[in-house]
Amino acid sequence: MSYIGFTGSRTGMTDAQKVTMARLLAELRPKQVHHGDAIGSDADFHALARATSAVVVVHPPEDEKDRAFCTGDRTLPALPYLERNKAIVNACTVLIATPDSEKEQVRSGTWSTIRYAAREKKIMRVVMPNGEVLSDYILRSKN
Repeated sequence: MSYIGFTGSRTGMTDAQKVTMARLLAELRPKQVHHGDAIGSDADFHALARATSAVVVVHPPEDEKDRAFCTGDRTLPALPYLERNKAIVNACTVLIATPDSEKEQVRSGTWSTIRYAAREKKIMRVVMPNGEVLSDYILRSKN
């Protein structure tokens, strides 16, 4: 069993990402999942995670403009976006990410979180828009 952290774009997951995410959750059988409570992918992930037996921990942002207001089993105090993203990574053993682009973006919260998780040597699964999963080994070998 694992503790899953999640990061994704505010545009939401593609259908292929949703299918892959459901498969990953079934394979990993997480004890807890952590997400940032933003509209888009966080809300999509929340719905998929609720179909599992995992405890859902919500890490809301201080800025409520793009907040999804998901109801989890636990809701932590709100933090600024970058601090919240680091808290999610620090709480997990595996980070799953669903970026909205195939190429790494410099000014992207999702890609920033992926880079932080790589520096922290977290196990990662990055689910590309086409549903393909890049493992942490592939990402780290590019850095």
